[in-house]
Amino acid sequence: MLSLEFGYKGTFSDTLRVNVAAYWYDYADMQVLVPRLTDENLPVEEIVNVDAAEVKGFEVEATWLASDALMFIANYSYIDGEYTDFCCAIDTIGAPELGEQDLSGNSLTQSPKNKIYLNANYSWQTGSAGEFVLSGSYSWVDERQYDVFDTDATRADDYYRVDAMLTWYSPSENLRVILSGRNLTEEETFSNLQRLNSVGALNGFPNAPRTYGLEVQFDF
Repeated sequence: MLSLEFGYKGTFSDTLRVNVAAYWYDYADMQVLVPRLTDENLPVEEIVNVDAAEVKGFEVEATWLASDALMFIANYSYIDGEYTDFCCAIDTIGAPELGEQDLSGNSLTQSPKNKIYLNANYSWQTGSAGEFVLSGSYSWVDERQYDVFDTDATRADDYYRVDAMLTWYSPSENLRVILSGRNLTEEETFSNLQRLNSVGALNGFPNAPRTYGLEVQFDF
């Protein structure tokens, strides 16, 4: 593998910190999973070496301390990954009649092009009652492909997620109580999609629904 990376870190007025990174990776013999049907008509995934693949992208992260109590974090990342030399593979599940297909130019699986993350934290001291920290976050992930054959069925739509958390720290700071809510808007997506047969059956792993949590931590 050949890789190039460039980065920058800067702080402005002691309140704004910016990190920027850009990268380029050139892979040889990358191992990928290729779906196929066995002689018994069962779906399996076979490990195959791709001759060449390329990944390039960048990431920007900024942290702004708006006041002693309020902080904002923003992150954006871009990934452009593709198989540059991937010949050849037979889609025994969806289109065996096409024979060997040249998959060069297809996007890398599980590589969303764009991702965004935003977070705000507000803390307030109450003297003898300890400290409270309220945190809210928003994240968005672009569509993802889960199959090297780049099928519509295995392409997951983009989705967003909203989380919130309230943490209480005791005056001695050895006791913490955390109340959290995740995926508050009940967004639905899949962390994996796999074709099972030629008639369109799919196997997928859905994300967790809206969940709430209460956690107590104590340091001895």
